Order: sequence, then structure tokens, then C-alpha cells
Amino acid sequence: MTRILLVEDNETNRDMLRRRLERKGFDVVVAIDGAEGVAKAQTERPDIVLMDLNLPVLDGWEATRQIKANPQTQKTPVIALTANAIVGDREKALAAGCDEYDTKPVDFTRLLGKIDTLLQPSEVPLPKPLDPVPDVPGQAIAWTRLRHDLEQPIYTIVGYSDMLLDALVDQQNSAFASDLQKIHLSGLQLLKLIQAILNPALLEVQQQDWTADLLAPALRRELLTPLSTIMGYCELLLEESLSDLLPDLEQIHTSAQDLLSLVNNLDSLMARYLESSEERDRFDPLNFPRKQRKAIDPSIENSRVLVIAHAGSPVYRQLERQGYSVKIATTVELGLASSFDLIVLDSQTNLNVLEQLKSHEAWQHTPVLMIAAPDEMAQISQAIALGATDYLTKPFPTALLRAKVAACLEQTQMRHQLAHYEGIVEEFREYKRLEADLNQQLEALQVELEQIKRSHQATEIVQTDYFRQISSNAEPIELKPLKVLLVEDNDLNCDMLCRRLQRHGYEVVIATDGAEGVSKALSEQPQVILMDISLPVMDGWEATQHLKANAETRHIPIIALTAHAMTGDREKALASGCDDYDTKPIELPRLLSKIEDCLKSSTSK
Repeated sequence: MTRILLVEDNETNRDMLRRRLERKGFDVVVAIDGAEGVAKAQTERPDIVLMDLNLPVLDGWEATRQIKANPQTQKTPVIALTANAIVGDREKALAAGCDEYDTKPVDFTRLLGKIDTLLQPSEVPLPKPLDPVPDVPGQAIAWTRLRHDLEQPIYTIVGYSDMLLDALVDQQNSAFASDLQKIHLSGLQLLKLIQAILNPALLEVQQQDWTADLLAPALRRELLTPLSTIMGYCELLLEESLSDLLPDLEQIHTSAQDLLSLVNNLDSLMARYLESSEERDRFDPLNFPRKQRKAIDPSIENSRVLVIAHAGSPVYRQLERQGYSVKIATTVELGLASSFDLIVLDSQTNLNVLEQLKSHEAWQHTPVLMIAAPDEMAQISQAIALGATDYLTKPFPTALLRAKVAACLEQTQMRHQLAHYEGIVEEFREYKRLEADLNQQLEALQVELEQIKRSHQATEIVQTDYFRQISSNAEPIELKPLKVLLVEDNDLNCDMLCRRLQRHGYEVVIATDGAEGVSKALSEQPQVILMDISLPVMDGWEATQHLKANAETRHIPIIALTAHAMTGDREKALASGCDDYDTKPIELPRLLSKIEDCLKSSTSK
């Protein structure tokens, strides 16, 4: 059986791709960061490696370089999994030693073809010269980062819906598959929209300085319609899904909610990314003062470093000259009498020293930087597997040593900060759990109170002489379902909302533009109207004004359905005569509550 090593830190993407590969008969081993990937490439001996590039601990480029530098793993083919949005990823991946690359979201058939090609024995082609990675302007980097953040939940939606469609091929459930196909196609539509609008090359050609307040509303407006479709159909399927499909559907729904949160906060996201990119553009390393360099982070400059090496090691002097507090020792016992922020370990010393460090509770989280000769890569791989943080090969420039040491020390600082914030987060979660419990109790009390009120009202009505008289003489009355007029031009959203309202006992009449909505309100006389605002022929505002100006329809309550993106929609809707409004994507329980409130208000008048 062919063994594949999948190195991916995103849990949902990892789960989805692992399960699809296993269905095709592959034995899949997983790693969640670059260092673990390097270690498992040596211990598990996979036939091929699928390497994500944006990884923690050790990124995909460095992990690939280490795999290709090790004689035991250098012949293992590596396919880089890279986001299409990241400029220069392809060149960096091939330069690092990757044999092939593929873009996310993964086209599974295409990926299987590349795996099959690399597993076939063939002559190793001579490497082609790579184009230099261009210098990317700051604004393009900001849009690339935003695009990457938005694409992550979409990859999950597309991947899991594709996987579910694949699983339903042999099942006789065409209606379920049809709705799932709509989710999949809407996910692909979202991806195309994001890749088209946030295309750095296109933005550069347009030569326009796109600010957050200009681009955010336009992007949000485009994304909300397909996102509404995904969330609506997903909730529809969750209500009728088979139990074995529920976890994957819930994964799609959670990712859609995550994406909605990002879309609703586009303004602040864009502003933050633009601000960081402007700081990058202002920074000029050629003019960066030499004195200022020492003041970057005093906590790092004053850190204590232990060098475990032979007596003549030059690393001690190099670090001392750079301002670090350094101690040198030839054995771990001599060195660990006091605490240190970083340990530099010469690979000529026994790897047992590293094992001792990582097995000791007080030192297992202290970063370890390995120093090695070019022919000692096998030992370096073992060291990374044992828990070493990073490595340097001799000879190395002093600037590179300084950068590596600073990176290791920053990692220590981040770990301390993370521990502090985790405590705060856990406390916040506890407050949220208590709040949820209290809200649940409050909702239960409200339901109980409402039932008591209705019971009292029913008792009072039954006891009246009028009720006794009509109940003894009147014939049974057949209750007809309440009629809702839905005015919506998007076919998928119209179909989804219509079916969900019908499940709750409403009769639904549909109109696809504002003019047809006015006409059907006159002919059908519905009890309530759901009016989309962005409509063809006649928009929702004008249609509402016509209905409220007509004596035959002015009594019908109208709920405007308005996208969250449209600033001022609420005010315009109410000013045009709407009785209430709701935002897209539709949250059905909230909408049903507003329909009931409008019906009660209409009856009381």
C-alpha cells in the first residue's frame, strides 16, 4: 500500500484530505507542523509527501529543504500545497526542492494525477532556472493576506461539500445531493469572486489606491448573496440529514459562519492589513540606523544563552560580541546549574545531551539551536525529531547567527505570552459558559411564562357566554395556512427560503421582481410580505412605497430583507413604509419571530 505523509496544520483541511486519500486506498500518516513532518519523513519512510507551506514551528519551505538535504529522505517526492493567492510561492517551493506543487482548494482528481506521476519511476529532469521573486508593493501584500484569510473557510466549504457529494454517488438521494451541489457551486463562486476582486496584479493595473472604506462595502455586497445560499441550504440539510453526514455538514456550517464573521468585519480587517503594509513600505533596511538595531528588543539582547560545545567553539565569542549574556559548558550537568533562555548545542556533542534536555521538566520547553557541519544533516534530522528548535550549518555569517538566536528567543517570549493569554481566554470561556447557562434558563422561563399567559387567555375566552353560544351552534371552521409573499430575484435563495417557510406551515407565493411583487400583493392578498431590497425592474423601496400608497394593500405588513453590507438600508426601508427588516444571511428563527410579531400587530389594528 502506498504511504503518503500529509503535513498540514489546519485540522479541518487535514481531516478532509486524509479521509479522501484513505478512500482511494492510500495509507496516510499526518504531521501538524514542519518539524514533525521532517521527523516523520525519516521514521515513517513515506512514498510521497504532501507539504503545506504555511506551517508553524518550521515552515514548508524549510521542512522541504531539510528532507531533501538528508540522504535517507532526499529521493522522496514532495508536492507543495500552496494557496493560489500567495505571490512567489511556486518559485520558493521549487527552489526549496519540491518536485511538484498544487493550489488550494485542492482539485482532488488533479492531485491524484500528480501523485500517480511522481510515483512512476522516471529519470530526474535537470532543474529549470527560476524567475526571481518580484518585489511586491505593500498594498498588494495587504490584499494577499486578506485574500488568504477569506479563502481558508471557503476551502473547508468546498472540500467537505465535494467529499459529501463523492460519498453520495452510490446513494439514491437525489434531492439531498442537489442541495449539496448548490452549496458546492456557491463555494466555488465565492472563491472566484475573492480571487478576482483581491487580485494584486489587477489592482496594480487599475492604478487606484483602494482604501478600506471603498473596497470593503463592494466586496461584502458581492460575497453575501452566495454566502446566504450556503448557510440557508446547509441549515436546510441539517434539519433532514442522515446522522452519519451531520459532522461534515456542521463543519461546512461552522466555516460559513466564520466566513460571515470575516465578511461583516471587512472594514477593520482591511484597515489593519493596510496599516501593517504601510509600515513595511516605510521601513528601508539600507537606511536603518546601526545604533537603532541594538534597541529593537532589550529583553532579547539581555537574554541568557548557554553554549554546550567543545572548549574551542567560536560561537561563544560571536554571541558575546553581540551583547548576549553567554555561558559555555562542555556537558549538560555543568551548564544547567542556573536558568537560561536559549541553549546552543554543537552537534559534535552527543545527541544524548539533547535527549537529556527534552526529558527534563524544567528544560523541555527551552529552545535549542543546533550547530552542524554540512555533512551532519542526518544528525540534524534526528535532533529536529527530538525537539530542537532550529539549526545552522557551518560556516555561517554572524548576521545569520544573530537572526536565528533572536528568532528562538522571540519564540520563548511568545510562549510565555501565550500561556498568559490562555489563562485569560479560559476565564473568558468560563464567563461565556455561565452566560449561556443563564440565557438558557431565562429562555425556558420566558417560554413557561408565555404558556401560562396563553392558558389564562384561553380560559377567559372559553368562560364567556359568546364563546359558549358559538361553540354549540357553529360548524367546524377549516383553518387555512397563512400566506406569505416572497419577493426575491435570486433563484437559490428564493428556493431555499420558500421550502423552509413551507416546512413551518406557511403558504408561499413568489415574485421575482418589484413590479411582480406589487401585482401579486393585489391579487393574492397575503398576510405578510418579505421584500428583498435589491430587485430588478422595480427595487424593493419603490415597490414598498407603491403598496403602502394603495388602500387595498397598505394594511399588509412588509419585512425588508437587506444585506448587512448596505449602510443606510435600515433607515431607507423603514422610511419607505416597511414594518420591519431583517439582514442576510437569513437567521430563520429570528425571521419567524418577526413574521409572528407583524401578524399580531396587523390583527390588533
